[in-house]
Amino acid sequence: MTPLARPTCYRCHKPEVACICDSLREVANQTPVWVIQHPRERRHPLGTARIARLGLEQVDVVVTNGSEPAPPLPPGAGLLYPGGSELAPEHALGALVVIDGTWPQAKSLYRRCPWLRALPHYALTPRELSRYRLRREPAPHCVSTIEAIVEALRRLEPHTPGLDGLLEAFDAMIDRQIDLSPGWHGPRAPRDWRHGFAEAASRMVAVDLDLGPRDAGPPLLLHTVAWRCDTGATFEAFVRPPETRRPHPCHLAHLELNDDELDEGLDVDALRAAFSTFVQPSDIVVAWSAKTLRALAEAELWHGETITLKSAFRQAHPNVRGPLEAALAHQELSSLDLGLKGRAGRQLGAVASLLSF
Repeated sequence: MTPLARPTCYRCHKPEVACICDSLREVANQTPVWVIQHPRERRHPLGTARIARLGLEQVDVVVTNGSEPAPPLPPGAGLLYPGGSELAPEHALGALVVIDGTWPQAKSLYRRCPWLRALPHYALTPRELSRYRLRREPAPHCVSTIEAIVEALRRLEPHTPGLDGLLEAFDAMIDRQIDLSPGWHGPRAPRDWRHGFAEAASRMVAVDLDLGPRDAGPPLLLHTVAWRCDTGATFEAFVRPPETRRPHPCHLAHLELNDDELDEGLDVDALRAAFSTFVQPSDIVVAWSAKTLRALAEAELWHGETITLKSAFRQAHPNVRGPLEAALAHQELSSLDLGLKGRAGRQLGAVASLLSF
């Protein structure tokens, strides 16, 4: 008797038990995205181009083995590929072209498609390690297709809402696959998840911060703390909010701060000047979450090299989920007392404990 096929979602082409459609919300991207996909990647169960296809308003997926004519790319299209200039907001591409496949497949398509090689090339140095816990990347700077697309769109159109939701759908896809694979224990991980940081420890500065409540204005930075991994030196600064954007007492209580601390704070320009004396241009700023690093960039405090610790930790410990406290508990560590105030100071103490070499 022929076994019945598993029920399939014909929108995301995954089994219904692993369907990712409920995790996706369409993003109104301004830069059209063209995914040039290797045929063998089309039905790969863990392929991430499907997230782009379902989650972006302007996207085209072209499946090719390299023998077909060039697709009708818009004027000003640029290819995301190693060797070009680093992608930046001022490039304003007419379209973002991304090759989807394993690295050998991507190189094969690149060789076979002269129209790909003729496009302007743009490189992308990821700001965090790949979240792809089920598929080993060939090098630390390599990321999945959807991660590359999201990082590129963040640079080209930083104010487009919803891009983080694409990565949340990616995380959901990986988590569901792990849940459906009870015998999976993840790729072999190093004994110490920090092994790749040891040589850079002298340049690493851990940072945490807290913002004011969300409203119509730009992010309101209230409290910034930092800790140098090599010397243990600390930095702390409060920002005095404008009267029109005073945080509610309940919000301050949540951040474990008070009005007096904010009233004695700096203005934003003074904060930038003070932060730039503590963090040098050659340093690497690290934070537990990518959200913290994005807030630093939006506040124009830091645009240099960064590491997202959450991604690095989960790559080594894929079965440990939850907040920073879960990582601390898994390592059987206690938060360090750095003498810093507020929730941000407490969180940074936990990061410092994880990073104490």
